[in-house]
Amino acid sequence: MTKSIDEDIEGLRLAGELGELAGLPEPSSSEGSHDGSHSGEAKPMYPKPDRSNHHPNLSKTAENDTLDIGWAEGVFSDGRPFRIECWAQDQVTYLQCFFSSVGLEELDRSELQQFLERERLIRFVSDKRFASGRLTSDASENSMWEVNVVIGDEDELYAESDVSLKPYPSEGSEGVPHGGR
Repeated sequence: MTKSIDEDIEGLRLAGELGELAGLPEPSSSEGSHDGSHSGEAKPMYPKPDRSNHHPNLSKTAENDTLDIGWAEGVFSDGRPFRIECWAQDQVTYLQCFFSSVGLEELDRSELQQFLERERLIRFVSDKRFASGRLTSDASENSMWEVNVVIGDEDELYAESDVSLKPYPSEGSEGVPHGGR
């Protein structure tokens, strides 16, 4: 079975719409918000991921074959802000999540996967769980987790997310330089 990146993207969008149609509950404020509309503020003890040094790649080139698809921000149930970015390369779609590592520095791969599931950011739909993370620093030198999750490839879907992605502004828009990962 061969699927295009556009089909993967449409599948991500439809998953969110189907959840709404099926009457699945929205996360309560105690469970966090994944669309940035949470009425509460992020707790100051957890810095918001600063991705100001990320330059989205909006079209594939010979030098860079990644394609940035969209992004979203929200707040986890503990008040910790997060940012996710969806991108694709070589017929594989990824969801990359950034959040403060404060108090979570010792999480292992399995615990990171469970954390993202518990926060309802990711839902694994396969026994194959292609997700791992690393500690890094953001543009403001805050310690962050960077967790990459393989959503799917041309043959199989491994995870789903109901988070609504925002498109990146088009190239040439103010403040959006051409670049990539």
